[in-house]
Amino acid sequence: MTRIARIGFGLVLVSGALFLAQNAVRLERAGGSGGGLMHCRRIILLAWIAALFVGFIGSLVRDRGDRHRVAGYVVPAVGMALMLPITLHLFVASVVGYSERSFDDWCFWSVVFVSVAHIVFAILVGVRAAAIVGGRPPISVGTIYIAAVTLAGVPGVVLVIPLVITAVTGLPLVPLLYGMERWGERATVPTAILKAAA
Repeated sequence: MTRIARIGFGLVLVSGALFLAQNAVRLERAGGSGGGLMHCRRIILLAWIAALFVGFIGSLVRDRGDRHRVAGYVVPAVGMALMLPITLHLFVASVVGYSERSFDDWCFWSVVFVSVAHIVFAILVGVRAAAIVGGRPPISVGTIYIAAVTLAGVPGVVLVIPLVITAVTGLPLVPLLYGMERWGERATVPTAILKAAA
């Protein structure tokens, strides 16, 4: 994938996550139905399909020099950090037989209880990605995981369930976070550029 393809892919996922959160809140206010509103399950699936399509179209644009080198790694990392956790929840919900309306409720309560954790997780993943591409020591995977899990308790530490769900959801993402360094080696800014920027 070219850098423009990865940036487009990531931007669609970021937009999809924002639209999903807004839609979940509006669905809850409308009592589960309303004009122009979609079930959250469909938004997640459409976001991934649209991201892949935009990535495919973007792959027609060739990379030019080092333009967009950092963004080509950071933007898709942030987009996936925002969409992968709720996509994992959708997979589990489909396996256990949640109805569309039940999953809409799940998404709404996710916005209420763990939106701060999701946002901080995405930001820290972006910071890690930027450091890797920039040839700097990245923020550790453990720091990202602990920060996200801890912030899942922001609405109230007495609410243990969001902490547990966030901790469990984060486990399958840990290998991907470690894999960022391997994938980022291909996007690392050349030494000459780093010296010029110093």
